[in-house]
Amino acid sequence: MIKRIFIGIVVIAIHLIFFLRPVSKNYKDGYFIIVNNQIYLKLKSERQLMTHDPVSIFTRKTYQDSILIPIPFTSDGIISGDKIYVGKGNYKYKGDIKIKGATVNVNYLLIILTTKNLNH
Repeated sequence: MIKRIFIGIVVIAIHLIFFLRPVSKNYKDGYFIIVNNQIYLKLKSERQLMTHDPVSIFTRKTYQDSILIPIPFTSDGIISGDKIYVGKGNYKYKGDIKIKGATVNVNYLLIILTTKNLNH
């Protein structure tokens, strides 16, 4: 009896680990785009929907997300994260963007927090 309970718990644990593991991923490709004379680096990713009920966790549905990072140039060089415009009230990027030929290496940590007072 105890052996069956133990096996059942192990099987359930394995299934939960499988279903709870993140399915989010960042795509390796990025694109330069120009909007209103501003150059942006567009990065895409895949994210898992937030689950608000016990059934949706098993569907593991995802959506595509993207971010536009304003950059000052697309020629070879290094763009420091603290030199990237983020808008008033938002934390700056950490890390850098390295451009060399057709290769762009993004090494950053984005903190999505705001200092705006939300009590208005």
